[in-house]
Amino acid sequence: MLPFFPTQDGPSHVYNLVILKDLVEGGGAWGEFFTYQLRAVPNLGFTLLTYPLLSLFQPLTAERIFVSAFIVLLGCSVPLFLRAFDRPALPLSYFAFPVVFNFTLLMGFYSYAAAIPLYLMAFAWCWRCRDRSRYLRFALYNAAGLALFCCHVIAAVFFIIAVATMATARQDSRRRLFAEIAELSLLLSPLLIGLAVWLTQSPLSASAGIGLFSLTRIVDLLIMLATFSSLSLSPWQLLSTSLVMFLYLAIGYLSVKEIYLRYRSQRAVTEAERTLLRLASSMTVLFMVAPFHFGGGGYFNERFPWVLFLLLLPLLQLPATGYWRRLGPPAIAGAATLALAVTATCMWQQSALVESYRRGLSVAIPRGAIVMAYRAPKQEPWPRVDVLAHTVSYYALAHGCIDAGNYEVETHYFPVMRKPSAPALPFSGTILFAPEKIEWPDFPMIRFVVGWQVDPGSRQRLDGFFEVIWEEDRLSIWQRRATPTTAPSPDSPAPAAIPAAHP
Repeated sequence: MLPFFPTQDGPSHVYNLVILKDLVEGGGAWGEFFTYQLRAVPNLGFTLLTYPLLSLFQPLTAERIFVSAFIVLLGCSVPLFLRAFDRPALPLSYFAFPVVFNFTLLMGFYSYAAAIPLYLMAFAWCWRCRDRSRYLRFALYNAAGLALFCCHVIAAVFFIIAVATMATARQDSRRRLFAEIAELSLLLSPLLIGLAVWLTQSPLSASAGIGLFSLTRIVDLLIMLATFSSLSLSPWQLLSTSLVMFLYLAIGYLSVKEIYLRYRSQRAVTEAERTLLRLASSMTVLFMVAPFHFGGGGYFNERFPWVLFLLLLPLLQLPATGYWRRLGPPAIAGAATLALAVTATCMWQQSALVESYRRGLSVAIPRGAIVMAYRAPKQEPWPRVDVLAHTVSYYALAHGCIDAGNYEVETHYFPVMRKPSAPALPFSGTILFAPEKIEWPDFPMIRFVVGWQVDPGSRQRLDGFFEVIWEEDRLSIWQRRATPTTAPSPDSPAPAAIPAAHP
């Protein structure tokens, strides 16, 4: 077991979940600074699944149980999805191994990650019930869709696309197609109305980051698609990922070739094949044209590839003769297990980094104090997931403090909010990406700073307002001085830099 499950946003989610529980129970610890609003926010998957666990387990244990439940759900949903489309569970279910610790999970997008296995299950059940009565389909479609909407809105949109593709793929004539669309709109009306109401009440914005059809963007998207967004922690993952993708594409090529030859000779394509091909095509187009940032959320495109990777599994079919029959199953199992092992090894290294950051938890920080993280922005391309971005939330959680960089309270997508009467704090993006720009006299309420690899120039600036009360290796904890001192001149000799050790 990992000492800590290393994610970028995970510590912040756990911290805010504990705050929510405190607020619901009266706000004895955080009530002066935060408030909450329970509303139909389509990003509640982690909250709904983990909040009840806090009554029985410690916060970090509850997080582990959530991650374990996600792994079990994914392990159950992929075989169920394959069987729904009349495919054997093995060996294709092994392809779930490389995407267990996918980019979105390691980024800490817990609600979205948990929603995808539920989406696969919902799609499988809807496929099996596609010929049942309208009343049953109405109940199933909306129950599944609204559950997914509560977990994460993107999963609900994926579900609507899947159901629409499933319904329209059955009709060839234009008149029947329009009739099918009209009927489906009625069947999905509660879900569609709920989604429309949320869209009209949400401040939506979109940004592609760079030109929508620029060569750089297209290349980036194709790399994401080819690696199913699994390159998160180390370039060493590329070796095992390439092996998995080679097998996936080889089997996919043979499967699509068989479908094409059958279509040419017999004009026969099964309903399942037509549905999955159209669904994958629709999702790929959406992936290519969607902005990188949408509706206040980031990394929008990188949420698609591993879902597409799983959606296409029922189209794959191992040849029944030759080397593929004998060597295909063990090759798939071996490559998938290798990819999982490489990712787990990289995660262990990142977990050790988180453990190093937490070594100062024994320092006495008063309850209710405002704590801020201070570290230089990450410059290295690897890992792509910054597991120390919000790790200071562990300090705030352990001591009942306020995390100054709590980005969740700055958005409308989480239940916990900062009270209007709470003191103003620096923008969380400034704390994360440009802490050197913070004017300390403007924020006297920040009493403690947790520093990580603080460079000499930053140490000079901090030393004018804070003093080091604990230091070990790359980690330093600073406390606000009672009286600010004059910061050293930029021309004066800089203090010796802290030796930078690497894990």
